[in-house]
Amino acid sequence: MKNILVTGGLSFIGSYFIKMIAEKHPHTFITNADRKKSDYNGTEKKLNSLKKYRFIETDLDDKYSVNNLFDINYDAIIYFEDLKDDCTLVPSISKQESDLSVVHLLEQLRKGKAKRMVYVSSSEVIGSHRKPFVSYMGKENTTDLYIRSFFRTYGAPIISVKSCCSFGEDQRHSEFIPNVITKAVNNLTIPIYGNEGLIREWVYVKDQCEAIYLALMKGRIGKTYYIHTSEPKKDIEVVKNILARMKRQESLMKCSFPVFTQKRIHKEEDLISVRELGWKMTHTFGAALEKTVQWYLNELIKETKRK
Repeated sequence: MKNILVTGGLSFIGSYFIKMIAEKHPHTFITNADRKKSDYNGTEKKLNSLKKYRFIETDLDDKYSVNNLFDINYDAIIYFEDLKDDCTLVPSISKQESDLSVVHLLEQLRKGKAKRMVYVSSSEVIGSHRKPFVSYMGKENTTDLYIRSFFRTYGAPIISVKSCCSFGEDQRHSEFIPNVITKAVNNLTIPIYGNEGLIREWVYVKDQCEAIYLALMKGRIGKTYYIHTSEPKKDIEVVKNILARMKRQESLMKCSFPVFTQKRIHKEEDLISVRELGWKMTHTFGAALEKTVQWYLNELIKETKRK
């Protein structure tokens, strides 16, 4: 690959993916298009140390802003939808880019400005077009329909990737696992939504990026690949696991809002497991969780010393 465009590259998953591409393909020039306000953890400065890399502040809702990205042609566009793990806690309307953001990119793809596009989103849009159970899924569903329609109408070279929940070091503190760790450190109440919380699968972010990379390199045009672990876990199990590692009491947990109890494991006939591309997890949930917990504890210690 000579040139690739990553949209949403300041995000948790997007930034890990960019670093992985830079390591695997040191001669590939990477363009990262995102809003600067998406930079929650100083990611822009960290990525700027990469040699063949540029960041272009972009409003994906603005057609002209998107057009400015295509001063060169790309071997691939990797479009990261904003994936939320704590979406059930945010019942308000999503404030991310509008549905037009993906349309502007799809138009450039149709014009031949890129050889293919990989669309990465959560598994929640699978089978949920008619009954999205969280507000932000309405946008994801619409984006998913645009992706499908451009492929079917124009034969646009698109590969879709749906992922289960991800976690790892340097994730936003508002997300589920970092939020639990932070609350436990400060001996704050940890809410479990429903009697035992959601049931979901978790994948370590580095394994997740490897799966996305395989879809980019080996995936078939028009197909949808599913990143899954086949290890569903209740939220209460995950919280207990974290508390045990931190030597905190389970009395910090408090169950509430049973209306939110929902299974977040989805199946659809036309999904293809990313395992068929040769993907294997290299990190067990327990080992990855241990690394993640220790990373946040170290960061919180550093933060305390700075104060």
